[in-house]
Amino acid sequence: MTRSSQFAVVLALCAGCTSTVSKNNADGGQAGSAGSAASGGSGGASGGAGQAGNAGSSAAAGSGGVAGSGGVGGLDGGPAPGVSDEFDGNEFASHWQVHNPQELAIQSVQSGQARLQPTTDSIWFHTQSGPLVYQNVSGDFKITTQLSMNGTYPPFSQVHWAGLMLRHTHGSGENTIHLVVGQDASGNMSREWSSTVNGGTIFSTPHPPWDGSAIQLRICKVGADMRLYTRAPGLAWTMIHNEPRPDFVGSFQAGMVTHSNATSQLMATAHYEWVRFASVTTGADCTTD
Repeated sequence: MTRSSQFAVVLALCAGCTSTVSKNNADGGQAGSAGSAASGGSGGASGGAGQAGNAGSSAAAGSGGVAGSGGVGGLDGGPAPGVSDEFDGNEFASHWQVHNPQELAIQSVQSGQARLQPTTDSIWFHTQSGPLVYQNVSGDFKITTQLSMNGTYPPFSQVHWAGLMLRHTHGSGENTIHLVVGQDASGNMSREWSSTVNGGTIFSTPHPPWDGSAIQLRICKVGADMRLYTRAPGLAWTMIHNEPRPDFVGSFQAGMVTHSNATSQLMATAHYEWVRFASVTTGADCTTD
């Protein structure tokens, strides 16, 4: 059964709406219009282990934007896997950008967490795209987060998800892979993986259950393989899916996703404790901390 048969609403697509994250207030206001940030050269990853490289050059942003930061080098001197973030400040750092910022009701950093809540009709499915808070990355790496969901979920049959996503823009339609937790279309608390290739989506059926407590999620890219892992904090990683995606080459996006097909603003807020990147060379690296 396709996902579209579960949806009671027709969702509008806002293609190419991408903004650099600007400062939000404690209640999570919308991001302002952003200038374009220039990519820097190779530099050292912040907050991670390993040798730092030379900082790249930065460029001033346009009106309403954030100055572009220098590029980041890999933790082992290889391709840039992204900048780890513990969310210790009171705003998103300039290495984060937002796709479809108008579809986030809350996007804020407070109390050591990034907090995201989608608007109604903000689903990622087939050619439709919702909000994504991301960094540009390349190479083989793992992205890991710990999150919890707090608040009220939408009514039965309306989904609400939050987790991690990888997305590239050099194909036709949407091209993504995500690993999320939340409420599925049957009203159950679940984990879900989903893969969209040129605007066609497949997803996990049945959904693995989730008990609603804090959970750690990891997407590990090793060559063409996308290995998807979950665990309760402190326990061993369990791989719930391995999806071949040879189309993820060159530069692409990786970060925090949240989305819903709800028709009213009754949705939980995702609380991300941190997001961490690290380079990998083999599949064995996917389950090391």
